[in-house]
Amino acid sequence: MSVNWKGTAAAGIESVHLKNASATESMAEAHYKDSSGVVSLLWQSLVYEAPYTLTALSVARAYTVASPFAGGVGVCGGYNYGTYYANAEFYDVDEVKSTLTSLSAARYGMTSQTLASGMAVFGGRISGGDSSAIVDYYDSSKTKSTLTSLSVARRFLASAVMAGGVGVFGGYSGTASAVVDFYDSSKVRSVLTSLSGGRYNMPASPLADGAAVFGGSDAVADVNFYDSSLVRTTLTSLSVERRNSAACPLAGGAGVFGGYITSYSAVVDFYDASKTRSTLTSLSVARRYLTASPLLNNGAAVFGGESGSNVYSAVVDYYDDSLVRTTLVALSTARGLLSSVVYNKGVLVCGGQISTTASSSEAKFYPRGSALV
Repeated sequence: MSVNWKGTAAAGIESVHLKNASATESMAEAHYKDSSGVVSLLWQSLVYEAPYTLTALSVARAYTVASPFAGGVGVCGGYNYGTYYANAEFYDVDEVKSTLTSLSAARYGMTSQTLASGMAVFGGRISGGDSSAIVDYYDSSKTKSTLTSLSVARRFLASAVMAGGVGVFGGYSGTASAVVDFYDSSKVRSVLTSLSGGRYNMPASPLADGAAVFGGSDAVADVNFYDSSLVRTTLTSLSVERRNSAACPLAGGAGVFGGYITSYSAVVDFYDASKTRSTLTSLSVARRYLTASPLLNNGAAVFGGESGSNVYSAVVDYYDDSLVRTTLVALSTARGLLSSVVYNKGVLVCGGQISTTASSSEAKFYPRGSALV
């Protein structure tokens, strides 16, 4: 559908109209007619679009993981007050939700990434409190199989796409782990140089030609970097040691948002393409258990989190490609321990904890135009 406004030939403007650029966004366009009657495109701009909800998750839960594959995104696992979930769901390019084969074990505290055109789900905590070494894999046809297990069972671990595969970092299994597993583009596992120290509850993000692992439990500010040759180096430490933070690509580098150490943090560190650290404008609300994903032209959106003991936030902060912070439309329900994933040029935000006794099943989509504030 297009909404049109017709100008006059004398003014030179042939038309201004709003059109659907895709299933999930709109563009404004102006066309110019010259004295010979030739019409050309004068300008084109993405139009603001408000966030909206998709079909809810099949079960309300926190601690889900989500990754893009097969033209959509998979959302797997989770936990809701004593119940572990193996549920796996898929949102396709048309925003239609379907059900995938369940994970091979119900669990939470796992991590996931896109691997070789599919989605891999690594480790986690299984019922009874034990850590898992399971790696479930959904291929491009959404068929589930199992890859070589992690070298060490662990939960509350991190992962990032790097060197054509996926690095899986640290975690917890009775003690903090420094183990780093790498799954290459053929889904073959190897073990890399360990982290500089055992840690868990930390984020990882692609950065420059590799991936970086930021902070973690307990009281860690270290930043380890693995380059495209899988060699580990150490970058400038975080400005404040912390855990339960979020990280994602931002403006050609990576942003590290919020977290917790002895109090809730609003600190935002930025590592540029040269891996140099600076500090950005703080989050509008200090919080942990938040999530972050790239959005609109190298920007990044930071969603929700816990801002006090069992006090949850609905705030969505946005850092543009100039590293300027603004605030987007809030989540409809304040929540932490939620997941976010790049989807249809925007970001899909799923599940999360909303109180001491309840979780959310909401799947809320932020089109890339939602960042035009």
